[in-house]
This record gives sequence, C-alpha cells and structure tokens, in this order.
Amino acid sequence: MIYSSVGADGAEKGLITIPAGGSRQPASAETIGERGHYLHLDGQRVFRQAVRHMVEAAQEALRCTGLSADQIACVIPHQANARIISAVGEQLGVDPLRVVLDMAETGNTSAASLPIALTHVREERGFAPGELIMLLAFGAGLTWACQILRVEA
Repeated sequence: MIYSSVGADGAEKGLITIPAGGSRQPASAETIGERGHYLHLDGQRVFRQAVRHMVEAAQEALRCTGLSADQIACVIPHQANARIISAVGEQLGVDPLRVVLDMAETGNTSAASLPIALTHVREERGFAPGELIMLLAFGAGLTWACQILRVEA
C-alpha cells in the first residue's frame, strides 16, 4: 500500500440508516411491522455525496502521491450503484475500461464489495508487477476511503 486515507462526516449520518436492530431498538413485532430492519436512504443525496467524496478522495490521493489518473491500472470503487461508479470514473477522467463495475453477479455487497471486486479482477485478468490499483469506498455515517496499492512481483 502506497497511500491510504479515510474520512467521515457525521453531519450526514441520516442519509443511510437501518433504524431498528441491535441493542438500541431490538427486534419486535412493531419494528418488523414498521420495516425498521431494512436499509433506508435518500437516494439522490447519497448519489451526490458518494460521487463527491470518492472523487475528492481520489484526487487527494493522486495529489499526495504525485501520480496521474493515467498511471492507475484500474480503479475499484465501492460497488453500490452503476451510475455512481460511472460518474466517479468520468469526473476523474479515467477510461471506463479501467473502472471496475462488478455488480452484475454480486449486487451491492456493502463493505465486502471491494475485496470481492478486487478478487474478480485478479482472477479474470491478473495484475502485473508494478501496476497501481486504486480502491475507493463510501458508506454510512457518512464515511469514505481511498487506497492505492502497488502490485508486487
């Protein structure tokens, strides 16, 4: 790993929630009836925040490492939504063929989406020594992260 950063903005914590469950509001007939154990999100606002934070995190990573987007062999963003992934790639100026979209088989697997997509890329095409891989994450809280990995021999 040659770069890693994480960020959070608690002011936006209400954009992605599961209102019930856990010790604060245990499962009951009422919470189940209210569908409180399902994911609730404000789709348009989540879209805007996800794209903004992942793009800013990627740009900061490139700035800090002195790399350009052209030097990144593949960008693997959180596999939440194809529109988000496409928008992130476009705003970064990365060739769409180098932006991994791996949701067709797995769907949105939440935090597992990055290691699953990374594994699929490795199995499908492999990685050459020295290649740079960018991982971008986004999630509830709001939280985001960016890592750049250099493939070793």
